[in-house]
Amino acid sequence: IAIGLISGIFEIESIPFMVQLLLHLIAVTICVLIAGYFGGWFMHSGVKYVLLSEAVIYIIVWCILYILQLNDIEKINREIRKRKE
Repeated sequence: IAIGLISGIFEIESIPFMVQLLLHLIAVTICVLIAGYFGGWFMHSGVKYVLLSEAVIYIIVWCILYILQLNDIEKINREIRKRKE
């Protein structure tokens, strides 16, 4: 729930995207660290492994979202070209 709420930062248009991304990453990392502490994740695999796992997941998710956004942009551009014809 917390990470979903944190994603609302991307709705604030006055903040540059790279700042939004950095703030989101920091907030997600804090959530992961808190969850890891209370969930006992660090006893089993260590903080480095948990943070590495978070980074890999974060990168994969953002790559997927980037590709989806590119597809949406292409669809919008096609519709605009059709309307101009």
